[in-house]
Amino acid sequence: MLEYFLEGFTMFAVMTILIMLSRTVIRKVPVLAESRRFNLEEDRKRMEKSKYPPIIKQNQLIGLLMFPTLILFVTPYFTSFEALPWWRYITDILAVYLVYDFMYYLVHRFLFHGNKFFKRIHGLHHQARNPSHIDAQYVHPLETFMGLAMLWIAVIAVGFLIPGDFHVASMIVCFLVYSQINILNHADVQIQGFPYSIATWISRKHHNHHIDMSHGNYATIILFYDWMFGTFE
Repeated sequence: MLEYFLEGFTMFAVMTILIMLSRTVIRKVPVLAESRRFNLEEDRKRMEKSKYPPIIKQNQLIGLLMFPTLILFVTPYFTSFEALPWWRYITDILAVYLVYDFMYYLVHRFLFHGNKFFKRIHGLHHQARNPSHIDAQYVHPLETFMGLAMLWIAVIAVGFLIPGDFHVASMIVCFLVYSQINILNHADVQIQGFPYSIATWISRKHHNHHIDMSHGNYATIILFYDWMFGTFE
């Protein structure tokens, strides 16, 4: 039982520290600091609109309830500090992403863009034609709940199916990338030159999706399923 709580606390603490360190790095690197400043200014303009603050607060509450609960109390059932072969760290992370993104792709494409009720729900998020950082949270609360629920399902399903446990480090990387990619997808990044151009490409491909409700790029973490099903733009 002690190890169970230690694993959850370790994942949560390390993720918190790494996120704080990444923000420090962004502030110290001039081109990143300028991009951050631009996005914060755009966020400020959006938050001045009466429709933004209540939606943001609702989604932050859902995130604060569901994401830490997954890390602290659910994932430790499937994790361990025991060392694994090097390839297991990679395959475990990819397995969670492939299961999650497959569910998300189907829901995003055929419900949020294909079903009348859910299309109206998702339309709230698509009001941002050229999204900035804050628009990652300008989502109908039901959509936020469904997205995090799919992450829960992916972790639990893969945890039951794979032999042995995940390593704690694998889940730290998995959750850290998940949370940061969702933000980067919506941030307005326009920085040239490697390696910053990678972040620009990630941002631009999701901005293409926001042009209207008829564009592709439905996956959220990797674009494998968009490539497979012919919806990559």
